[in-house]
Amino acid sequence: MKQKRKWIIIAILLLLANTYFYPYSNLSLNKSYSYNADNVMVRGYVKELRDFKKVYKNDLKENVFSEDITSRVDYLVLMSEQEWLVNEEPSKMKRSNLYRLYEDMKILKESLMELESEKNFSQETESYLTYTINRCKSIQKQILYILNSKNDSRYDLQTLYHTLHVGFMGCFGIFTSYYEAAKREKVK
Repeated sequence: MKQKRKWIIIAILLLLANTYFYPYSNLSLNKSYSYNADNVMVRGYVKELRDFKKVYKNDLKENVFSEDITSRVDYLVLMSEQEWLVNEEPSKMKRSNLYRLYEDMKILKESLMELESEKNFSQETESYLTYTINRCKSIQKQILYILNSKNDSRYDLQTLYHTLHVGFMGCFGIFTSYYEAAKREKVK
């Protein structure tokens, strides 16, 4: 009887250790991970986001862009303000969050591709948009990689989420470059 209880305790301890060290594994009891972003990176990103929103708010008042473009910008800003991107505290990331993030990224990418097909701006301005679309595709691949990473450790997941975070920041930065270039062309 003591031998059986000892093996049960060992099995439970191994299961708990697996859950802690490999949060997305098949044997994990709680398939979530707390992503802890770099605070300096988050502060810089939040400042960039805040500055863009000020400019964008003024542009909305002056009707610089059509409703078609502003709806896409609104969606991108909404995606860029997700808790895990702007919060200095650890954010719990479940697989369901990643699936939703993947779908949101797909919608954004398709929306930007529609905008690109309209060819309303110069080649330089359009290249910013193309690069933003390519970043969206890259982010989608990163999300899929994380979703399929059942055997990655906490350390690996921290690196993967950090890379994803940087990807979002880069995508937003490139889109703001597109927005500014498009605005200069509209104002001319």
